[in-house]
Amino acid sequence: MLETKPLELIYHGPTNISQVLLPYSASPLKVLLSGFRSRCHIVIKGAFPDHRVQQGLDQLIHLYTLAGFPNEELQTISSQILIQHQNLQPQENPLVTILVTLLNGCFFLVLWFRCFRSCIISVPNNLVLLSL
Repeated sequence: MLETKPLELIYHGPTNISQVLLPYSASPLKVLLSGFRSRCHIVIKGAFPDHRVQQGLDQLIHLYTLAGFPNEELQTISSQILIQHQNLQPQENPLVTILVTLLNGCFFLVLWFRCFRSCIISVPNNLVLLSL
């Protein structure tokens, strides 16, 4: 059976302001936003497809904005983290993939021929030894 609906992973984060640190606390802004940063990483790594990632980030930004954090700061942080994760993903080039596959196949054949210089083929009532 072929699945026609794509897989989606949705991030359901905190929904109550009491679940985040408030910007009026005595800690520095970097410390206060450490939970936001951590949650952004979780959304980016866990949500799928891309529109669900953006939906999760928007949800976090909305919650932290309601708590009193500046929207621009939150947008900047989430964008930086998103770019950081995109840069960590390997860039796939179809030509490179094909070339690597061919080279791996050639390497395997050379290795096989070096290890098995002769092989035995069984034929009914005969045993033939081939040297390579």
